[in-house]
Amino acid sequence: MKIFSVLLIVFCSLTTDILSQIQFATHIITNQAGGASGVTAADVDGDGDMDVLSADYYDDTITWYENDGSQNFTAHTVAAAINGAVVARAVDINGDGHLDVISVANLGNQIAWHENDGNENFTTHVLVSNYNCAVSVEASDLDQDGDMDLLTAACIDDRLFWLENDGSENFTTHTFASGLNNATMVRAVDFDNDGDLDVLCSEWNTGGILLWYENDGSQNFTASLITTAADGFRTYHAIDLDSDGDMDVVSTTPNTDQIQWHENDGNASFTNHTITTDADFAHNVLANDLDADGDIDVIASSRDDDTVRWFENDGDENFTPHIITSNANFVLTIFAADVDGDGDTDVLSASANDNKVAWYENDLISGIDIGENLIQSFRLDQNFPNPFNPATTIEFSIPKSDFVTLKIYNTLGQEVATLLEGYKPVGQYVANFDASKLSSGIYYYTLTTDDFMQTRKMVLLR
Repeated sequence: MKIFSVLLIVFCSLTTDILSQIQFATHIITNQAGGASGVTAADVDGDGDMDVLSADYYDDTITWYENDGSQNFTAHTVAAAINGAVVARAVDINGDGHLDVISVANLGNQIAWHENDGNENFTTHVLVSNYNCAVSVEASDLDQDGDMDLLTAACIDDRLFWLENDGSENFTTHTFASGLNNATMVRAVDFDNDGDLDVLCSEWNTGGILLWYENDGSQNFTASLITTAADGFRTYHAIDLDSDGDMDVVSTTPNTDQIQWHENDGNASFTNHTITTDADFAHNVLANDLDADGDIDVIASSRDDDTVRWFENDGDENFTPHIITSNANFVLTIFAADVDGDGDTDVLSASANDNKVAWYENDLISGIDIGENLIQSFRLDQNFPNPFNPATTIEFSIPKSDFVTLKIYNTLGQEVATLLEGYKPVGQYVANFDASKLSSGIYYYTLTTDDFMQTRKMVLLR
């Protein structure tokens, strides 16, 4: 299984400028995904290239598109009769080394996991069938016992619960919040850096709020307010946007066309900053260093103007908007992944009215301008994005030819992946790490040469 690629982006020179407005080439995966509502990417068949998953609301179908390695995609059905399919995500639920799929049926009020037999034949197991207006599901090892649990949100039941996996794929339901005002999204994040996974959620309704629930380590949760908005929040993304070591939040407020980021002061007190008020029904948001300049950019879909944009971070959290596409009719969901394996992050979208799943090829590598200054020192950068799911990139520089290893370890010190092992010339490198086969949690990556060794921490969140 190929889980990485390493790209030399500078040989004998230091990159001094990367074009600020990178370009994206549009590639249509399909325009026959009836009511395309959800899109993600993962190496479903374990052949080393990135496949694509879609949830098709009108067709009631979960589909995976097999990448042949040259970005030609063949459609395969994961499951049908998923009434109002809105979410499809790849995760190894049963720990057998094969990526399963979890799904949400919005009209069917159903949460399901679709078990992969290793040959991409999927057996559907319905976990919840009475969850009114199910809208969100996430996989995470919430109790950190080594198996994958599920977190869900429902927009009419107005409650959040987690499904505890006993290790044999028997799930026990625990409700940890009720009385919410149109709950729309739920994620597991170690918000307070205490080693256990907390929970974030959003409410999309009049007087809606962003909340985080502090986990005491025994899965008892205490609610704390991040911020409120008169018109509520649809989606969010948790990431250290300002690189100060704590977790911030980026959010969308559809009814005011607004995207904000909520700056964490390190003690879970938040200051609100507006990125834009011009995203026509801002629907989905995520964050990633698209231009590889070391700053986290923001990517968002705005449903009513059919547009996907990225907002370029100048390093001081000032954001310049750039259009990726304005031709995704009723675009609902976006996702970031290195679809073509060339070392930069591409963007995917699902748009319901044109039944389209598309990917937008990032031309970053061809846009690099080689500078004149020689690399002077070893450097290992923080991975981006962090937290990540399921893929991330690691950049490093070496000032002389050397034998280099770059390895990934779990919290027990066990090696889980080798990204690089061999002689490399002076240069700046990008390593891509796909953790599709791993469970949520904390991991460490170590760069070692004859004269240098450094380790950094990263967090995989399902």
